[in-house]
Amino acid sequence: MTQGIIFDLDGTLLSTEADLTNAINTMLVQMDCKVLSEDIIKSFLGNGIRKLVERSLPMERHNQLEEAISIFHAAYAKCYMDLTVPYPGILEVLTTVQDKGYRLAVVSNKPQRYLDDLVKKHFPMIHFDCVYGESSTQKTKPNPQGINLALSAMNCKAEDTFMVGDSVVDIESAQRCGLKCVPVAWGFQSENLLMEKSQKEVVKKPLDLLQSFI
Repeated sequence: MTQGIIFDLDGTLLSTEADLTNAINTMLVQMDCKVLSEDIIKSFLGNGIRKLVERSLPMERHNQLEEAISIFHAAYAKCYMDLTVPYPGILEVLTTVQDKGYRLAVVSNKPQRYLDDLVKKHFPMIHFDCVYGESSTQKTKPNPQGINLALSAMNCKAEDTFMVGDSVVDIESAQRCGLKCVPVAWGFQSENLLMEKSQKEVVKKPLDLLQSFI
């Protein structure tokens, strides 16, 4: 039996909120809107860039959403590697499960162009069978497209695969596809919400993930 683990990226493997906050606030300043705190912007994360920008933009400016998205991408392309780092213990987790023979993948709602660079920079010694992000042809979670592609690339069955993520979207994705859900508490959504949606114990620290797999 081949076992697999699919990881979310933002809020699960990498702490990306500082760079996302800087790009969102650069966009808001250019559009003469009030800037937002990092905590508020964190609460908007999980459903991809389009939803992040839409939630950050005042309602009366939603007719300028496409312009706002373009400004955001121009800003984020300059800063997305500045402050983003792996959560403490994540590299040890990935190395351990890789050495144990698990097949690994990343399925994220982050645009593919940023995702590829971030994975290569921060996890050069980890082999992921699939690194799937949002693009014009690739749909975002909870659509099952990414998970199905990851399962195929890993040559794993859904029932033998874990989905590790910090959001309700990750929980919904795991439930739709029949994966074993492992919600984590160090990301962008509250532990209580994750527990309510998953009906599972929420993992509190990255190194505690190993108890779920080994």
